[in-house]
Amino acid sequence: MRAVNLLPDDRRGSRRASPLAALRRQPLLLLAIVVAIAVVAGLGFELRSASSTVNARQQALRDLSAQLAKLPKARPAASTPTAAQKASRAVVVSTVAAQRTTWDGFLSALSRVIPEDVWLLNLSASSASASTTTGTPSTSVPTAFTVSGYTYSQPSVARLMRRLRLVPWLDDISLTTSSKTSLNDHVVYQFTLGANVIPIPEVKS
Repeated sequence: MRAVNLLPDDRRGSRRASPLAALRRQPLLLLAIVVAIAVVAGLGFELRSASSTVNARQQALRDLSAQLAKLPKARPAASTPTAAQKASRAVVVSTVAAQRTTWDGFLSALSRVIPEDVWLLNLSASSASASTTTGTPSTSVPTAFTVSGYTYSQPSVARLMRRLRLVPWLDDISLTTSSKTSLNDHVVYQFTLGANVIPIPEVKS
């Protein structure tokens, strides 16, 4: 039996085409949609990655700031000395150097002037405190010198005093005591001489 379509002519028509069928007929459009989806997905991934990197760096910055806050504060640098302070220090150094006594040279000169008939028992030097006006610690400068010993006669004591005047470090040599005594069954004179020490700076070649 033959089928008959009873619908009016304006209601008649074919089934609506599927959107996928239309896309199949237009492959360029399908490719464009796929590319657009890929671009959007890529941008989303990049945004998430950038946001994660920023958060990590901000956290690292906060950690560094916390560590810096725990560090002790640096002490202020010492002020640079002025020209006047440098000149004052140079004067102090020169003064102290001029007051130094070269004891090796002093003892060497002393040993060369002692007469053969005199032997020494004791050498001593007292010191006076020489302070400066710049607030630096005082420097001890030997000023008084004492020598004692034995000899066989008073003329030998006088000869020793004359010899000591040849030592450039000594000044104001004077006789403190001189007395006759017995030493190992010999009559000798025990003497004590005093003098002042003149500081002589060391001469460098």
